[in-house]
Amino acid sequence: MPKRKRKGLELENGSRHKKLKTHEMDNGKLISKQSLANAVAVQPKPNKQPSKVIDDRAKHKASLRLAKIERRKIRKENEKKSLVEAQKFDEDTADVQGSKKKFKKIRKERKKHVEVSWKVSEIPGGRMLDLDPIFARNEEYLLIPYDTAINVYATSTSLLVRRLRLSRLDRVSAFALSPTSTSHLFVSTSSGSIEKWDWLEGSRLEYWNVFATIYSLATSMPVHAETDNGLVYTVDRKDEGQWRLTVHRLLGGSEASKTDLGTLLKYPEPLTFLKILDNGRIVVVTSGSRVIIGTCDRPSPDSLKDLSYAWREVDCPEWVTSIDVQTRPYDKNMKMPKRPKNAFHGAVDVAVGTLRGKIIIYDDLLENLNRIERGVKTPKVDGVSSRRLHWHRSAVLALKWSMDGNYIISGGSETVLAIWQLETGQKQFLPHLSAPIESIVVSPSGSSYGVRLADNSAMILSTSELQPTFSVAGIQLPVARKAGVSLPFIPNVDVPVPSSTPKHNLCCPALINPSDPGRLLLAVPSFTTSGLNPRIPNSSCYLQTFNITSAHQVAKQALTRTKDTTLSIGPKQNLIEEPNVIHMKISQDGRWLATVDEWLPPKGDVAFLAFDKEREAEEQLCRREIHLKIWLWDDQLEVWELSSRIDSPHSSQSSIPSDSSAVLALASDPSCNSFATVGANNELRIWKPSIRRRNGREIRGKDGRQLMNWRCRHVTSLEESRIVGKESNKGAKVAYSLDGSVLATGYRLSTSSTIYLIDSSTGTIQRTLTYMYTGPLLGLEIIDRHLIVLSHQLRVWDLVTEEDSFGFELQTYGLSLEKLITTTHLAADAKGGTFAVALPEIVKSSKRITSLRSRVFLFDPKTPTPLFEMSSSNTTAALLSAIGHKIYYIIDSAAELSELSSSQSVFMPSRPALVDKEDSPRGLENIYGTLNSANAGAGGNADDEEVPRIELSGSKVLSSTEKDHPAVVSQDRLAEIFDTGSAFTLPPVAELFEQVARLFSGKQA
Repeated sequence: MPKRKRKGLELENGSRHKKLKTHEMDNGKLISKQSLANAVAVQPKPNKQPSKVIDDRAKHKASLRLAKIERRKIRKENEKKSLVEAQKFDEDTADVQGSKKKFKKIRKERKKHVEVSWKVSEIPGGRMLDLDPIFARNEEYLLIPYDTAINVYATSTSLLVRRLRLSRLDRVSAFALSPTSTSHLFVSTSSGSIEKWDWLEGSRLEYWNVFATIYSLATSMPVHAETDNGLVYTVDRKDEGQWRLTVHRLLGGSEASKTDLGTLLKYPEPLTFLKILDNGRIVVVTSGSRVIIGTCDRPSPDSLKDLSYAWREVDCPEWVTSIDVQTRPYDKNMKMPKRPKNAFHGAVDVAVGTLRGKIIIYDDLLENLNRIERGVKTPKVDGVSSRRLHWHRSAVLALKWSMDGNYIISGGSETVLAIWQLETGQKQFLPHLSAPIESIVVSPSGSSYGVRLADNSAMILSTSELQPTFSVAGIQLPVARKAGVSLPFIPNVDVPVPSSTPKHNLCCPALINPSDPGRLLLAVPSFTTSGLNPRIPNSSCYLQTFNITSAHQVAKQALTRTKDTTLSIGPKQNLIEEPNVIHMKISQDGRWLATVDEWLPPKGDVAFLAFDKEREAEEQLCRREIHLKIWLWDDQLEVWELSSRIDSPHSSQSSIPSDSSAVLALASDPSCNSFATVGANNELRIWKPSIRRRNGREIRGKDGRQLMNWRCRHVTSLEESRIVGKESNKGAKVAYSLDGSVLATGYRLSTSSTIYLIDSSTGTIQRTLTYMYTGPLLGLEIIDRHLIVLSHQLRVWDLVTEEDSFGFELQTYGLSLEKLITTTHLAADAKGGTFAVALPEIVKSSKRITSLRSRVFLFDPKTPTPLFEMSSSNTTAALLSAIGHKIYYIIDSAAELSELSSSQSVFMPSRPALVDKEDSPRGLENIYGTLNSANAGAGGNADDEEVPRIELSGSKVLSSTEKDHPAVVSQDRLAEIFDTGSAFTLPPVAELFEQVARLFSGKQA
């Protein structure tokens, strides 16, 4: 029997799509089927009547065969070109003595370099983890953990000197310094392994699979050292079983078979904090409101399975949010308690920070517990003697003892660092920090404090003056982080009711400054979410300026009214939100910045005005505040000054209360200083500046500069479109052509899927294209004669021939509209003639766990074949284009920044090159040239190595003519030196300097 033909087209992932017909265009070219990730290349339905459908299968096959032959010819021509380039490269290096394998390797690398013109470079940074940073024992470096790497910063310069990057799919879960070597570091990963790194050299030495999820990690030196690694303690959990406290003796090399482990404690509830004291004789962990302390007389037996601890529990009156433990010797005048010979002889003091803001101090906790067990009467407060300190309004997020034990340093959501003097009870405060304090670390010498804040930043404060000596800040992306252990809700004056707290806004308005492509501007909240901080900001009210070149924050200023250090809680425990910046664009010269912010009053404040619950939302929308703000850059103060504010830029003329004043889209004219907005009232408005006058005279500022007002010049009615959907799903897209003559706009959810083409000089509609997209409109751009429309399809429309160039049907994976809006992005470089698309993708693991990530594709609008394709382990939060520079920037949900650039990029930012280990045999000591011959002669040791001097072979003395007329070096020659790949593969600085010096001196590099 003949086989039945399938009606659908089956994809790689097993899903099926309706079979689509292939149409013939007027020029006779066929649209060939192309694959894009899990998408099917199709011919989207054209706006006008399609041409005659090809029914002859033989003719169809013949055309496909011809297209295949043509592609094969093009591929062969490219191979010939690459071989010619390789031969030229071999002729230039003919004097190099080497084997045939070496020359084959050179040809292969040269061929790859010629064929691949786009590359991805990772920019150091990301989101700091909710872990304490670690000082190096000499306090010259600070180690900060991120999602996928650990960065090593110099404390004297705040510069990144080393980046320990994990594998692509791994995440850092915990880390600790080795007790046996100052240069070794233990890192636990999300895949259930422990890795040993040499953080001075930046190399991974060994790794061990634990086959369990690790939550905390600590190290200790055993009493009788039998291994170079010491002992590693972990809090782990296998599958959904009990929480375990495990000790590991990790060995490598020939002694790998002697690796041993032992389980010290099994607990049904989550174990959070882990502290190891006195070489493992004392172990302290917490679980909920309980402090668990274990003691051992012999912490390093021959087999760790024989290791046992005596465990005692202390019930705290509140949930534990932070803890620190110190040991101190007893006073000589005190009577020493009786303890076993090998046991710890001293006092164990425990300080606990609670969820309600109290600090509970247990002095000599271990001895008090022993007395209770022996039946000795002691003054009891909650079972054992304790002291209480109370100043914080909400949870104490960070808590540490000082080195001498006389002070306690604490911090929380009040953005205030509190220092408690225990003997006198006095307090010292450092207020007005930029965000809540999440972590405090005391340096080994006690001369400084390391503070990590909730806005993805960290600083070092001197203990004497409380002045910052070190500061580093990353991208403050407004993406929610889930806490490892969820905290219970306890009503508090500083904690809003969970039901009244709105959902977190995951939108990230961001852009690249055209005047300085190395600067990234983002609208960010006051701080990012924290695993322990219950106050989660919902609005992006700050402008963060991030320097891509140095991977540092440049500035941060408020765009709306803000309340950093005041209590933003209403009388009904509702969180008072600040206005939220939803749109942001910059002018083509980089001097004008336009932002749109909106604010909704809480429903509880307007509920009494409504007759029923259905009218509450209407009353809330009637009192919504929307502002279009135009900012001017001040070169002297280096800040954005507010020039004009337009209240309700799309207000409705009718008296009927509605949501017509909402601004759905904002765009900037690339040819002049002008902005366009699209409102929910079916209008497009074009805003332009005008000279501010009073009584016919021009008004000038203090510096003599003309002051400008921004006014609406054109209003275009888009009455043919009907917006559908919920309030939160409404939106629009608007885009300018490169010369600014054409405006294209469309609504996200429209019954007719219409795209309007508008003359920007007059504001009149020139063309109306119906049924241009299916599903929601997620992206819209114009490149030359092509209109790029992104929805459930990627469609490239030729505006001249009024036909489709090509199109792809995309897979949505059943994601909600909110998820598609935040994970699907389109960016275009109109000058470079390319556009990039970020699409969501669901990946299934072996354990039936699905994860959402993104794939980024780069296209030329003239061809359906992607120029470049890459995948990311996280979803894409923003996709930006440096127009005219052939560079795209990708910001993912982990606040990590990647650069997609061409080998012909005009702007190539120089990032801090990491030190090559071959040129630094002394680790990081000589990275800044501190050990030079001058210092050695002035008083340095004679054994110190000198910095090698750079010898320029064949250098000559310049004549007077050459001095007056220095050598002119083209940009292409400099690009040949610096364009060698990512920042991590750059050659040493000495070699780069020598090549540049040869170039300017007239010698061939």
